[in-house]
Amino acid sequence: MSVFSGPVQRERVYPLVEKGEYVFTLLDLTFEEGGTYGDALLWKWMLAERETPTEYLARDDGNEKVIHEYTTPDIIVGSKPHEWIAALTGVVLEDGQEPPDSDDLINKRMLAYLTHLAPKKGPNAGKLKERIAQGSAKPFKLPSSRKSAPTQVSADPSVSEVDRALVVTKLQKQVAKLSKLNAEAGAAAQVGLDASDLETAPLADLERLLSDVTVAVASALDD
Repeated sequence: MSVFSGPVQRERVYPLVEKGEYVFTLLDLTFEEGGTYGDALLWKWMLAERETPTEYLARDDGNEKVIHEYTTPDIIVGSKPHEWIAALTGVVLEDGQEPPDSDDLINKRMLAYLTHLAPKKGPNAGKLKERIAQGSAKPFKLPSSRKSAPTQVSADPSVSEVDRALVVTKLQKQVAKLSKLNAEAGAAAQVGLDASDLETAPLADLERLLSDVTVAVASALDD
């Protein structure tokens, strides 16, 4: 009888988390200098189901599942850092604005779609990895049943307008991306976009449309 768990492995492999929309909590954000592709930011995320945002998913060894994402340190409008900062803070940074202190982002949450992608080059080329689908991140709001007390509605209409502007921008970009990946699906999504009054439609309806288009983009990337 052997005390070992099995044969020799090149590396420890954990099952991939099922694709879908999850709550991402930022565990850590660090600057890494002089990597394979130059300076980079390393974002570490913990995942949870939408209804239970503090019950983090675990690996098969019992430790919490942590998703590692590398991005450029440059915050370009439309880039992942730009998108994630907006989703975490609710503030869409404009050209020339300074980003928040990285420490202020730790432990903040956002809602995003998790997909599986394989790098085309590097040591992990061809190996499926969990990745946050670009364009899918949006602010996370606690389900109404989890709120301990009624929230006072802000008198500042710009709060809701920031949310709407962020969703509309993402929606337009995702439809354009889908059109390049799958012309038929992109045309159908464009019809839905054209049928929506982007200035007056309920924000929940626009978020639902964004989620559907994001899932379609992720599916097209996998094909």
